[in-house]
Amino acid sequence: MERARTRLRTALFCLAACMAAAVPGRAAAPADGMRCGKLDNGLTYYIRHVDTQPGMAGFYLVQNVGSLMEEDNQKGLAHFLEHMAFNASQHFPGRIDRFLQEHGLVHYNAYTAQDETVYTIDEVPTGDPSLVDSCLLVLRDWCHFLTLPETGIEKERGIVLEEWRMRRDAVARARERIVGVLYNDSRYSTRETIGDRKVLETFGRSELAAYYDRWYRPDLQAVVAVGDIDAGRVEEFIRSRFADIPSAADAPQRPVYTIAPRREPAYAKVVDRELDGMAMEFTQRIPRPAPAATAEEVLRRIVIRDCFNRMLETRLAALSVDDDRTIYGASIEYGPLLRNYDALTMSIRPYPGRDFKALYEVFRIWETVRRLGFTPREFELQMRQQLRQAEAFDRNAGLIGYEVYATLYQTHFLQGIPVVEPAERGALLRKVLAGLTLADVNDWMTGWASSDDNRVFVVSGNDPDYDYPTLETILGAEAEAREEEPEQPAFANDAVSLIDFPLEPAAVVRERRLPVGDAVEWTFANGARAVFKNTDSGAGRFRLMAFSEGGLSLVADEDLPSARAIEPLAFASGVYRTDRSAMIPLMQNHDIEIVFRLQERREIISGEALSSEADRFFELLHLGLTHPRFDESEFARYTNGLLLTLATRQSNDMDRVADTLRMLLTKPSL
Repeated sequence: MERARTRLRTALFCLAACMAAAVPGRAAAPADGMRCGKLDNGLTYYIRHVDTQPGMAGFYLVQNVGSLMEEDNQKGLAHFLEHMAFNASQHFPGRIDRFLQEHGLVHYNAYTAQDETVYTIDEVPTGDPSLVDSCLLVLRDWCHFLTLPETGIEKERGIVLEEWRMRRDAVARARERIVGVLYNDSRYSTRETIGDRKVLETFGRSELAAYYDRWYRPDLQAVVAVGDIDAGRVEEFIRSRFADIPSAADAPQRPVYTIAPRREPAYAKVVDRELDGMAMEFTQRIPRPAPAATAEEVLRRIVIRDCFNRMLETRLAALSVDDDRTIYGASIEYGPLLRNYDALTMSIRPYPGRDFKALYEVFRIWETVRRLGFTPREFELQMRQQLRQAEAFDRNAGLIGYEVYATLYQTHFLQGIPVVEPAERGALLRKVLAGLTLADVNDWMTGWASSDDNRVFVVSGNDPDYDYPTLETILGAEAEAREEEPEQPAFANDAVSLIDFPLEPAAVVRERRLPVGDAVEWTFANGARAVFKNTDSGAGRFRLMAFSEGGLSLVADEDLPSARAIEPLAFASGVYRTDRSAMIPLMQNHDIEIVFRLQERREIISGEALSSEADRFFELLHLGLTHPRFDESEFARYTNGLLLTLATRQSNDMDRVADTLRMLLTKPSL
């Protein structure tokens, strides 16, 4: 789990540099197996030897163009061309996908976005150099040498039209109705990647070839090869075989599209019977600053944004503690919106009839943060968490897979964000944290939150008769929250022990070495048994798995709904004297995970934590088993959520099939 979490975060930490790639005709000096450069025709390449997955590599073509570059008669052809890229080409007249499959390569794919298109061939065995060469030839043909046969176009036309039809679900229909408001009628609102159905039905080869010839060119392309490869040999192949791709001397410059600012707030309402209940969303579009010049500044920005989001998440958690039945779910987050824009996004799911109160409560929390900033206590807890992240980088530096490097190089090419070695991330993060202050976070927020420009409010639901809040209602709730004098909340000291009573240890009555795995088993006086094994993996962490026989098989039919509620409700109310309002920040600010599960024939407890937090882990585990809290307010919130989901659910064909299968495979309970 930690490794997966680290990979996700390291994909965001795009740091230090490959600046020699900007020098035409010369490769950068190799550093620890990494090579980057630019050919005379403008094509950029990134090559890196990574041995964390021995005998495997990935090959990628990154295009700095997408559906935004389509003309009106080409809407959808950027995505259509992605499909055609696996058809016939100069070196693979019998179809590229067929060649890949015949050689056991099944992990190939592509995606088209508004600003970029990326092709991937993953999990390529590198023991056969000729297969590596063939994969590079595939990338070369994608660059400029697709043949686009008429027969292939007609075959893919039916496939893409079916994809267009399948995407016409409630969410897609809703998005189609709000993109004009969300993107202020800019080109971003008229170039959805799936395209226009009429264009897809009627376009000819000439329109597709025109897009391909105009935009698939070396000055807008990067080749990425990472994994257990001979970096020098791959670089020589690229420099010799990709150099003859024609340059684009007279081609148009790649346009950069912007969205016009909007001073007044915009509003959209979407009602569709297949939407999943009622929701309100607020988006404030924020122009993204220019890419940072240094690795340290890139990481500093990421840490500030991450701390902001986590501290707001903890504040919002208090909204679900009371018994007022106002808010079913709420979130506020700052993050990327488009290539050159970020956004503050606020989402609220109110209980029916509580729209204004829900809006007011969320706006009240946001106004307090916007005007007063965060507290030293909140910042201190976040700094601890970030330091634990630095430790995780150190522990996992040697486990980073090649696909993370591919993401880093892709981001560098498309957005100019520098790249740093994983081994350096922990040290650099600690350096950033050492110089970061609470004022830095609050000042960063003030820099964009002081403006009310570029705001969009969207209200959606599935009941055409519901009295949805208008823009006036939303702004009225916001104005009421702004009129209040804000106060900072009080935060409990989570360093205090959760247990205020003596514990009687159970004596070990038997100890024995197990014949397999170099483990020891202890039997306690109360009958419990524990097996302990020390491992080299996951240094600095420990994991626990506990189980007992029984499970749902011992539960009476009429008690099954209550038994199934144990998993979502365990720890939901807190434990012992620690209620939900204190439990949420406690779990967020400690690297601890504990899960209770009820299976058909046994009960399971699983968990893991840093070794340094073992005391807190076992405190929570002990109290969860001996002093659980099942507060009425939390139980009511859980049951009301189920009732709300059932009341607002609009069944479609797939839901009806799933319900039928569930009835056939499970015994109904009262």
